[in-house]
Amino acid sequence: MVHKPCLILNQDYTPLTIISWKRALCLEIIGNEMPGEGVFVLEHYLDDCVISSGGEEFFIPAVAVTPRFIKKRKSVPVKRYNVAIRDDWTCQYCNTKLPLNKTTIDHIIPKSSFNKKENAHTWDNVVIACSKCNTKKGSKTLEQAGMKLLKKPTEPNPHNFISFMSTDIPQEWRTYVRS
Repeated sequence: MVHKPCLILNQDYTPLTIISWKRALCLEIIGNEMPGEGVFVLEHYLDDCVISSGGEEFFIPAVAVTPRFIKKRKSVPVKRYNVAIRDDWTCQYCNTKLPLNKTTIDHIIPKSSFNKKENAHTWDNVVIACSKCNTKKGSKTLEQAGMKLLKKPTEPNPHNFISFMSTDIPQEWRTYVRS
């Protein structure tokens, strides 16, 4: 089963980031054991839980708040998880939905086309691709591979990259984010 991610709010209740359900659950347990650490969960997904090997049921955190104020980044890091959020967990060539462990990052303009001083790993040059499409494209350009992108990649706004998500925002998040 694919579990839903968790929206993390800063201490001032502004959206900060989105993390995986596993990390959110670990941070919730830390927060419960050591107040002032981890996160405080405001909302759980009532239709989404996991059961421990001891039989204990844990509901997946939907929205949590940090105990300390975290200064926001000037840009969203170009990491596979963030690119997957931006691309709605979907291969940008064949439109197949993918779990994180099945996603690959494809460089639209191949890294081999860049010199050592240039950065190929930028928001406008990376997309999520399935292994089959990434292998088919290889180190070719889109034209050489005869492939097209579903949408043009762009850089998310670091202060509101949640609005950059192409999927519907979960109901549990709506109180905390502006559409």
